[in-house]
Amino acid sequence: MPRENPIPNPTGLSEKPFQYRLLHLFIVMTVLAVIVAAIAQWGLDGGFLIVVAFICLVIFSFVRRDASLFVIGSIILLAVALLLPAVGSGPPSRRMLCANNLKQIGIALHTYHDAFGCFPPAYVADKDGKPLRSWRVLLLPFLEQEPLYRLYRFDEPWDGPNNRKVAALAKDFDVFSCPAQAPGGLVGETSYVAVIGPHTAFPGETCVSMQDIKDGPASTLMVVEVHHSGIHWMEPRDLHVLQTTPVISAKSGQGISSTHKNGAQVVTADAAVHFLPADATFPELLRGLISIDGGEGVKIP
Repeated sequence: MPRENPIPNPTGLSEKPFQYRLLHLFIVMTVLAVIVAAIAQWGLDGGFLIVVAFICLVIFSFVRRDASLFVIGSIILLAVALLLPAVGSGPPSRRMLCANNLKQIGIALHTYHDAFGCFPPAYVADKDGKPLRSWRVLLLPFLEQEPLYRLYRFDEPWDGPNNRKVAALAKDFDVFSCPAQAPGGLVGETSYVAVIGPHTAFPGETCVSMQDIKDGPASTLMVVEVHHSGIHWMEPRDLHVLQTTPVISAKSGQGISSTHKNGAQVVTADAAVHFLPADATFPELLRGLISIDGGEGVKIP
């Protein structure tokens, strides 16, 4: 009796269901663990990663000629997709934490303005004009750091004997430091500096009020990110307008910069936090944002 022809298998995959090796399952679980970790840590697009993982699963299953691997991997991917909302609400990214720091600073600047009728000056100088303390020190009471502020000695430089002790006590005070800041910088180094100089919101020893910002608060920079600024948060030193560049995270190391992917964050005079992309050059935009009364009429896109 002639033998019947077998039914063709168009997929080319194994016809033995649920026959797999532990190595295969280990590979699939490892890939999925990486996907979940990437979503939680860096806020990557979970849907896109799942599609990529599914394509890889199809290719791997075809090469291994193992239908059971495909079935099990698909079930696990479906489970991950259903859990994505929970993963997305996990720990915030370092960029989000940085934005939260800047938001706190922006609100503190406005609270200071409400108390004194103007924003803090870039620095307070002694009788000889030497800068003694920074605007960051002046903001301490408005950042829930009143005890630290009371310990600060205003009759000595920021790095005087007493104030060095204050800096040591404030080692856990990190609102002036970006969580994404790469290690290796100055102890107590700030990531957030004011843009100072003529026609800026921080011209120097004098202070600026909202009425002085003729270009509008949404069109005026107050505080920007600078990666490895080399400036202690108590030091009365910031980014001068002449040090700014038309490129974010310029290779020269000057100007607005950060370790965030593709850009840096800034705060405008309305206490709003914005992300400026690194892949664009906008000299006219930055010039307009730095000036408080240039009449450029620019806005952050």
